[in-house]
Amino acid sequence: MEFIPEKTTSTGISYKIVSPTLKSISCKEKILFDYHSLSNKLTNITKKTDTGNCISNYHLSNESSSLTSLKFMDKDSTIIHTTTFKYYETPDTIKSMSDVYGFHRRYSKSISHILDSWLEEDYSKILSLKKIILPDGGNIQLDYELNKYQHGNFEEQYGGVRIKSLILDNPEENRTDSISYSYEYGMLPYIVYPYNYEAEEYSSFTDIIQYSRMKHKSNMILRSGNNDLYYIQANEKIAGQGSRTYLFNITDADIQDASYPYWIWGLPTYTIEYDEDGIIKRVLQNLYYTDVNNGTYGSAFQECFIPNTAADYNQTRPQMMPNEKYMDIEELDKN
Repeated sequence: MEFIPEKTTSTGISYKIVSPTLKSISCKEKILFDYHSLSNKLTNITKKTDTGNCISNYHLSNESSSLTSLKFMDKDSTIIHTTTFKYYETPDTIKSMSDVYGFHRRYSKSISHILDSWLEEDYSKILSLKKIILPDGGNIQLDYELNKYQHGNFEEQYGGVRIKSLILDNPEENRTDSISYSYEYGMLPYIVYPYNYEAEEYSSFTDIIQYSRMKHKSNMILRSGNNDLYYIQANEKIAGQGSRTYLFNITDADIQDASYPYWIWGLPTYTIEYDEDGIIKRVLQNLYYTDVNNGTYGSAFQECFIPNTAADYNQTRPQMMPNEKYMDIEELDKN
């Protein structure tokens, strides 16, 4: 997604686009939210009594687009503990640039390299969370790998990263735990794959157009998921403590119908816990009431979706997407 703080119309009129931000929550006590005047990033969360006396305060420090620390303070603004966040950085020796998905890759001056779809795992991690330093001196280290999606009988690399492992270091107990993740059946929520080139046919010739970013068409604009990718299964293995499998709803990707139920994509359906020997200990199923009363479009977990006539909608509105190649001939003739 692209943050657009200002919009200029064709008439030259400029206006700001403002998103609503939470100011306070009032109950027996009051929680206040403060934001930076320029970036509009959250900077403080203050808890007060109904008479206005401070109970506690959280201060959030940001650097560029990243949260760097979270400080918990008492009523007198004395720091009780601090949690610090570190991120993957660009290597000092080599600059980076954007790949076709908007993530980082090794810098190159070549135009062909700017337009190709080559991905680099180490560079794609840049700006992703690397370490959380906890108040007790422990830390959590995070590692990532490139996304992959199922293409026939093969898996192919895809833009962006997914969590690969966590290492939890607890110096107080002199203990280190590791958690690893694996994934199955990465799928796109539509049959039209993203691309960064296209051919435009004319009566006597063809234009080949290549872009520096992936383009999206058809119903893929409705719900893009994790960089336009969903996983039907994620496996979490805790060293010496068994494992968990998380299952998510994936419907038939071959859907171009206007009533395509994008709102049920990616919902968690099952959590399955195993012991160290791989024997199932517990299965947790999630059930959803849904306004989809004519089936769930090839969902692998139809039993998790219960049609609810009370939620049925009676009216529909088409979601329109402008044609980027549209040209107003009359306006062009004026110029």
